[in-house]
Amino acid sequence: MDFSQLFLYIPGVVLFIYGTGVFRKTHIKKSEFFSGKVTKCKFHDKKVKGDKVTEPYYEVFAEFDNGKYVEKVSNTLKNEYIVGQQVLVCKTPNGSVIADHKDDYLFNPIATTLGGVILILLAFFQNEGNTGFAMISLSAFLLGSGILLIYRYFMRTKRDLVTIKATVVDVYKRQISKKTKILKGEKFTYYPIVEYELNGQKCMRKCSENASSSKEYKVGNDFVLYFDKNSGAIYEDKIKTTLLIIGVLLTVIGALAMSSSVWGILNAKI
Repeated sequence: MDFSQLFLYIPGVVLFIYGTGVFRKTHIKKSEFFSGKVTKCKFHDKKVKGDKVTEPYYEVFAEFDNGKYVEKVSNTLKNEYIVGQQVLVCKTPNGSVIADHKDDYLFNPIATTLGGVILILLAFFQNEGNTGFAMISLSAFLLGSGILLIYRYFMRTKRDLVTIKATVVDVYKRQISKKTKILKGEKFTYYPIVEYELNGQKCMRKCSENASSSKEYKVGNDFVLYFDKNSGAIYEDKIKTTLLIIGVLLTVIGALAMSSSVWGILNAKI
């Protein structure tokens, strides 16, 4: 096998490793799950020498009933919570841990792992010169991705979202590259830190939305968040119809490519 052919396996291997890694982190035995409530949440803006700002974080305190008594737990997390908000607490060998809320995955871990397997098969068939089965693998990847995007779109439309008006109170600057012989100048990414009111309480949040220019976010500017009354989660954007459009396009392309590939293989055998 030519060395360059090995590169065809890289996308599949990356997806497979990522999918299995996320699966191990998110799938824990039900006996280790507990429902807790936040009792306190503090915002911290770390600073080191030279006033260089590091990643802001939240110190979250919660309590839950472990079946024997009410246990207290605390963690430093990236997302902000309000007092009384329900959280998931996981029991680990090293103690109880509050599971930090993250937006639901666009592709769940199992789907991501299967997608990696399909891309590995695509690379294998391509390297073996089996064009027909390589096309079937590619078609399956496109078709599966499209169906999952459509499913995700309709699942997200079920959210009961309420608009929250927020205000930019600070901008977090993160350096992503330094000046080198190849790169001209230092590169930074800017994240807005916003303040908003929820259930009568003032809250802060470092948003995941970001920009490459410091002019994109100005202190005092308005910012819109969305609160899901069902899950208690806060999102930075609503469901986008582009998700559905891309899903439909991938499904149609995948279905047509699959039909053409299967038809070609059947005709070759006749």
